[in-house]
Amino acid sequence: MAKDKKKLIAKGYDKPKPNKHDYLLNMFINDEFNWLNSRFEFYHATDYQPPDYKKLFWTPDGIENPYTLNSMGYRSNEFSETRDIVFTGCSQTWGEGVIFDGIWGNILSNSLDKKSYNLGLSTRSPQFIVKNTISFCKQYGNPKAIFCLFPEFTRFQMKSHSSFMVGKFSPNSKVGRHTYSVLPNRRSPEKDTKYSKAPHLAEDMIPSEFIFSISLDYIHMLELYCKSNGIKLFWGTWDVWQDEYLYKNVDSMDFENYVYLQQSKWSRGQSGRYIENFYGDDNTYITHKKCHEEYREKYGLNFDFPMDGDPKSGLSGVKVVTGHMSVHKHIHIAEKFEEAFKNAGN
Repeated sequence: MAKDKKKLIAKGYDKPKPNKHDYLLNMFINDEFNWLNSRFEFYHATDYQPPDYKKLFWTPDGIENPYTLNSMGYRSNEFSETRDIVFTGCSQTWGEGVIFDGIWGNILSNSLDKKSYNLGLSTRSPQFIVKNTISFCKQYGNPKAIFCLFPEFTRFQMKSHSSFMVGKFSPNSKVGRHTYSVLPNRRSPEKDTKYSKAPHLAEDMIPSEFIFSISLDYIHMLELYCKSNGIKLFWGTWDVWQDEYLYKNVDSMDFENYVYLQQSKWSRGQSGRYIENFYGDDNTYITHKKCHEEYREKYGLNFDFPMDGDPKSGLSGVKVVTGHMSVHKHIHIAEKFEEAFKNAGN
């Protein structure tokens, strides 16, 4: 063998060069970023930026800051011993716009006389909610019951390199890997974008029906986890369209723990000086009867209006800012979950 050839073999030049596909795959597999993205690890939310209470339209008398967090960054008691109940979801469960005692999970746990933890975080997707809930159970132990209030099934969070894909609301100056939330129009899953170039816009490129189906798969996964670990699971959604869709079709689906929350029974109308939410069977606020009046004094203005909404919103000359759910809606959700819990023999 020629001397020069021996030198080439010693340096590895006799081996075939990997093709581009192999190179990209190896880079992906060996990237710590992807390992972290795939792990079931409870999210430490201390870096999470909660809603700014200073931007609220109003706060209850005597409450300087209505939003307080535990050392892990959640709007909950400190996580320590295993508790009977865990409730989880997005901003509606976190409790944007309502006082601590007005969050549906706290109302529920107080009514059942059970200690609970709140894992809700704003803007989060069904995928995140499921993974984070299972991760919490692995770290702190399984509760006896889990209650989930899911957001839109087309809400999607993923990590990507910003040179390839960005979200509609991603900072233009941000470079490198980042996380973005995709909220496509669930009613119009067809995309009308004919041409695209990098960095692609996630809302244009990711089909809404794909995200919808992935969210349902994750909920199935949570159901299976709870069933195999002896945990009572109850889940529903605050999204009106999804709530009705599941109610009409759940018998033909493979779900076992869905709770119909009757979100379509709410309507809005003018009551005195304010725009108010009303609950009833005929879907028109005019003939709705007021309910839960016994809570009005306890929660005050928060009973009808969230703190991140303008109570005078929608009236002449006032910009429409409705905010999140009021305490009244939280009460109804808590009651529906409690009814399902007791009907299950608890």
